[in-house]
Amino acid sequence: MGAGKLSLLFLSTRDSARGPIASAMALAGGRDGVASMSAGISPAPIDALTVRVMSEIGIDLASHQGIDVALCADREFDCLITVSERARVHGPGLVKAHTLVHWSFDDLVAANGTDEHRLEVFRRVRNEIRNRVRLFLLEWAIRDWSVRLGLHSDASEDRS
Repeated sequence: MGAGKLSLLFLSTRDSARGPIASAMALAGGRDGVASMSAGISPAPIDALTVRVMSEIGIDLASHQGIDVALCADREFDCLITVSERARVHGPGLVKAHTLVHWSFDDLVAANGTDEHRLEVFRRVRNEIRNRVRLFLLEWAIRDWSVRLGLHSDASEDRS
């Protein structure tokens, strides 16, 4: 990932909903200071509702292609953030990361009900992810500056 940037990998089961949403939110929130990507244990095409709810907030994920986590094995990340239970269980040994964090969100692809109900679930989880990413980036920035100022000596502690 980029030199001097916070490098993040969001790992999910399929890389079709939660992971791409989180990565896009990190890129939007972190601007030039964040290098973020998403990958999946068993990648699948992006879910149409993912594209729709992200377009509602001005983020285009229509061209997103699910990435197999195996393609990330030779990279090193500042932080691996798992966003599905399967990724939490199987992901940590698949990539190199200084910090491991798990965030639990509802499985969007498994959402049942009417189209309107499913859309509301996608919107709710999108907003939960956006809030969690914002908090994470703020916490990381505070920790980074506290280390730079000598107020905190270990920048590698879990920042979840």
